Amino acid sequence: MLFRALLVAAAMAVFSSGTLASVVEGKDYTALREPQPAQNKGKIEVLEVFSFACPHCYEMHPRITAWAAKQPADVVVRKIPAGFRNPGWIPLARAYYALESTGDLKRLEGPLFEAIHRERQPLMDEKSITDWVVKQGVDRAKFSAAWNSFGVNTRMSQNERQMVGYEVSGVPMIVVDGRYTVRGNSYDQMLANAAELVAKIRSERAAAKK
Repeated sequence: MLFRALLVAAAMAVFSSGTLASVVEGKDYTALREPQPAQNKGKIEVLEVFSFACPHCYEMHPRITAWAAKQPADVVVRKIPAGFRNPGWIPLARAYYALESTGDLKRLEGPLFEAIHRERQPLMDEKSITDWVVKQGVDRAKFSAAWNSFGVNTRMSQNERQMVGYEVSGVPMIVVDGRYTVRGNSYDQMLANAAELVAKIRSERAAAKK
C-alpha cells in the first residue's frame, strides 16, 4: 500500500507541475549534426517535411493541421515538400510551391491529398496536376506562370539542399527549432514529442533572458 501511495503521489506531483516526462535524446528525438536557420526569427519553428505522394503524410495531414491550429503565438508550423529526386514526387513538390505562390495552397492542400490517395487520381506530372488545379477554380495561366516562375524554380533548387541540411531520410518528418528531428512510434506520439520539444525550447529561451 505504501508503494502504491508513493506512485500516486509521484504522479500527482508530475501533473500538478503542469509538465510531462521530459523527452529523451536518442529515443524521442535526434539532434541534427548542423542546426538549420529558422525562417521565422523569434518564433519556435516546427517544420514538417512531407510529400503529397506519401500515404503516411496523407494520414499525418489532418493530425498536424489540427495540432498546428492549437499552438500559441510563439510557435510557427511550416512545411517543405520532399522531392527525393523521384520523378513522381518532384512535380508535386513544385505544385506545392506554385499553389503557395497563387494563394491557393491553404484551400487545396487537403483536397490534393484526397485526390491522390482516396480518389486515386494519377497526379504525377505538370499536365495532370494543372488540369486538376484548374478544375478546382484556379486560373490556368496564373498557375502555369507560377509553376515556371523564377521564385518557384529558386525554391526547388533550395529544396535539395534543405533535404541534405535537415538529414531527411523519410517522410513525414518533423524538425523543431532547426535542431531536433522528432521520433515516435505513431503520428500522435510524434506530435506529442514535438510539443515537449517546443516546451523545452521555450523554457530554455526564457531562462536565457534572465
